[in-house]
Amino acid sequence: MKSLGSLLLIVGTALAGIGAANTEKASRSLPLTDQSKLTGEFLFDHLRADDSSSVKANTALTAQHIQAMLAAGIETVQVVRGSQESAGGALGRVLTKTVQVPGKIIVARGTELTAEAVAKLRDAKLDTVTVKVPPRDKETVSLDKAAGRVLAKPVEIGKKKREFKAGDTLTLKRFAQLRGRAATVTVHDRDGKTMSLAEAMRKVPPPEKETIQLSNGAIVARTPPLKLPSLELAADLEHEDADLLPAGRFIDQPALDGLTKAGVTSVEVKISGKFAFAGWALSWMFVMGIAVMGIGVFVSRSSTRGAATDGSAESEVMTAAAIRSHLEAMTRAVEALAAQADSMECEQIHTQLDPLFVRYGQPFIDHREVLRSAFGGVGFAHIMGPFASAERRLNRAWSAAVDGYVDEAREQVAAAGPYLHETLDAFPET
Repeated sequence: MKSLGSLLLIVGTALAGIGAANTEKASRSLPLTDQSKLTGEFLFDHLRADDSSSVKANTALTAQHIQAMLAAGIETVQVVRGSQESAGGALGRVLTKTVQVPGKIIVARGTELTAEAVAKLRDAKLDTVTVKVPPRDKETVSLDKAAGRVLAKPVEIGKKKREFKAGDTLTLKRFAQLRGRAATVTVHDRDGKTMSLAEAMRKVPPPEKETIQLSNGAIVARTPPLKLPSLELAADLEHEDADLLPAGRFIDQPALDGLTKAGVTSVEVKISGKFAFAGWALSWMFVMGIAVMGIGVFVSRSSTRGAATDGSAESEVMTAAAIRSHLEAMTRAVEALAAQADSMECEQIHTQLDPLFVRYGQPFIDHREVLRSAFGGVGFAHIMGPFASAERRLNRAWSAAVDGYVDEAREQVAAAGPYLHETLDAFPET
């Protein structure tokens, strides 16, 4: 039952997380009949003419086919005797899969719906359009109105100095920082030869583009990162970088102070859409996730409560008392081992710790829920805190003994005793 409760908690958390990640629709539909409602809105996606066509499989691609596909944004196609081919280079090749070519764009994505744009849409016999929510994702505000907003792009508020030491290895990050001073920065190569950074980089061949195949079969080109030779700075130097408030930075008082000191009067900030439950596409999934989590908590707690109780308060107290007896025996065994540890070697300490864990430590851990039921959450925490510290010391002693560090093993065994006494003292009087 407890494992079922845990499974329900995991499933519920996943459902609620997916639902919460989709709290707002990025678009909404508006009728084209009222220009006043469309003013200041921006088109969410391309609107195309209703003249879509298809280039069927086994068709030899002509220049007209390719021009139509490129105009529609189709970059790759599946051809005979080849997995993927760029559309621009597929002239004369034969398709193995039919390609649907959408109609030409009437009004492009992101276009502001002016009277002219709306007229084009009406001419295309459209009744409604889908617009962005919110219309703009950023705006410029004066600094006195920027508190509590989020920066849409980085803002420079000054300069910060960096110090580089002779012998520092030239990493990609350091190269990017010093690139503008490449003619004056001196470096050593692996043979000890001194040269300017610019001279060293002239010897590095530029990275060549390479093609990779994605999991969906598409082939794309990419430029790999620059491969730096083994270089070290030849002398200490100071470098100034722009001190930036990054995009996405919440504008709190320290950020405002920095902007004011830098003489910034206005900043570009993000615009967040207002939450509307009606526009929450996956609200049902979030509610379902919360419900499943609640059921999981109930099942887990019911299972724990049933395992921890034997039907009466008296048997519960007796069980807690028996657990305390185990702990007392464990404390005596650990103190006895600590007293003899100075004359023991690693193998002997290891041999003594194994049965101690099995006989005393494991029963205490296995029945810890009985302690929670008997003494409540606060009492349980007071007991388990020092016990966990003792357990860590004994685990370290075991590991040190296995690895051959006898001094560490002896020290950790001795350190466990006081924590076990603290655990005993934390037991309420019964």
